[in-house]
Amino acid sequence: MYNDDNLILLPTDKSINGILHYIKQALQYTDADKAEPYWLLCHVLSCSRSELQQFDFLDDSQIVKVQEIVQSRTTGIPLDYIFGNTNFYGLDIQVNPDVLIPRMETELLCEWVIKYINNTDKTVTVLDLCTGSGCISAAIGSYCNNVILTATDISSQACLLARQNLQNLLKDNVDWQIVLSDLFDSIPLQKYDIIVSNPPYIAKKDKSKLSQEVLNQPSIALFGGDDGLDIYRRVANQAFNYLKNGGMLALEIGYNQANCVVELLRYNKFENIEVIKDYSGLDRIVVANKNTTEVCCKI
Repeated sequence: MYNDDNLILLPTDKSINGILHYIKQALQYTDADKAEPYWLLCHVLSCSRSELQQFDFLDDSQIVKVQEIVQSRTTGIPLDYIFGNTNFYGLDIQVNPDVLIPRMETELLCEWVIKYINNTDKTVTVLDLCTGSGCISAAIGSYCNNVILTATDISSQACLLARQNLQNLLKDNVDWQIVLSDLFDSIPLQKYDIIVSNPPYIAKKDKSKLSQEVLNQPSIALFGGDDGLDIYRRVANQAFNYLKNGGMLALEIGYNQANCVVELLRYNKFENIEVIKDYSGLDRIVVANKNTTEVCCKI
């Protein structure tokens, strides 16, 4: 499988099953998903998985392409970066190494916010902090007809990609803007109905526990300080001033951060705090409402 230069050799069996076996063998010591060989092959052949068996053999150019992708994957480069896109909430989201690859858990955050918005007849203003690829705003704008979206990120490259995704995915009648901002720093003081965020929340001390695939994603989108809670402290301190009375704050969290985030929100006078579990039964989302007073504590 490998030569003396540690390069992956070309497969000798050019049939579909032979190539699948080749990919599986090459990726066996990586964090690749079991379905990844099929995704990879479908990408090279520009077909769906159900259409794979319509092909008998790969030609030489297709085999070289397979080899190039496999070589990249064995160095820990995520498949989504290699493809340049990922599926998120039924949408084709463009991704690159400047942004975090959207995860399935974040779809749950979107699902909760979308249901909340679609249960009201009024136009809802949404502030999406740490937008990255813009996936959250893209999902909200695609599945809600009554929203005004503001999405922010500290990274200018992330903002460029988020703008491209929203331009490609949202209809012309959706009101949205992208703002380069470190959380609220460049946001005019105005009131929103919803503030939503999937911020960086991994503790720096846990870096050694992460796979190479995760570490190849931007650090600024992964790590939330020594304990992972830096961004939550800032949001809890400031979000109150940017929410309408009764407005909602919805945050994705690390599986072991619910108690700390809930306490931060309580200290800052948020009410109706709820922790929502993900598909694995782990704490993953915290939602809360601003109370009817304008008094906010600092922590």
